[in-house]
Amino acid sequence: MLFYFRFRCEVRPGPEFVLRRYYFRRHHFKLQQYYYKDADCKRPSHGVLAEGHYRHKRPSWIVQGGTETAYTLHNVSVIPYTDRVTTKLTKLGKLCPDAALNFSTFRKTKILNFPPYAKNSHDASRDFDCSLVFNLTFHELQLIRLEIHHHHVYGSTKSFRVVKTRRMRSQKQLFLGDIHTDLKHRASYRPAAYQTALRPAYVSNK
Repeated sequence: MLFYFRFRCEVRPGPEFVLRRYYFRRHHFKLQQYYYKDADCKRPSHGVLAEGHYRHKRPSWIVQGGTETAYTLHNVSVIPYTDRVTTKLTKLGKLCPDAALNFSTFRKTKILNFPPYAKNSHDASRDFDCSLVFNLTFHELQLIRLEIHHHHVYGSTKSFRVVKTRRMRSQKQLFLGDIHTDLKHRASYRPAAYQTALRPAYVSNK
C-alpha cells in the first residue's frame, strides 16, 4: 500500500515556509520539501529530496499514541530555484570535504549518497554525507502516528422512490515529530510532540 501525504503551505520554526510531501511503502520512504521566501509559498527558494528506509521500534514513552522509528537515508538532493540561493549553497558546499558539490539553478545536486548495497554487490558508487553542512535533518521521521477516523456519510438515491442511504467513510491523518526551533540543535533533537497533521492525497494498492 502506497500512501502519499501532503498539506498546505506551513510556517515552521526558523521561520521556514515549506510544502511537504511524503511517500511510504513497505518501510521505504521518499520525501519532498519545498522551501519558500514568503508565508504564502509563492516565492520559491529551494527544494530538498530524500529517500531511505525506516523501521518501527516501539511505542513512544514520551508522546502518547506515537510510535518511535529509526530511519536510514540513502540519498538526499537539493535544488536551488534562484541564483542567490545557488551562490549560498555553493559557499556552504565548500565546507564539506567529502564531496565536490557543484550547484546550478534548477538542477538537482546530491549532498548525501549511501545507496543500499545488495550482498556481493560490486557497486563502486562513492559514499558521502554533507547534509549537516546544510543543517538538513529529517528527525521528524523518528516519531510517527497514523490516525484513521470513521464517520457516516448520508445521501439519497432516486429511482421510482427516494431511498435514503448511509455509508462509512474513512479519513486518515499522518502526524510526524516536531523539529527544534534552532537549526543548530536539530541534529541532536528528538521529537517530543507532533507537527501539523498531513492528509493523504493518493492511495494505490500496487
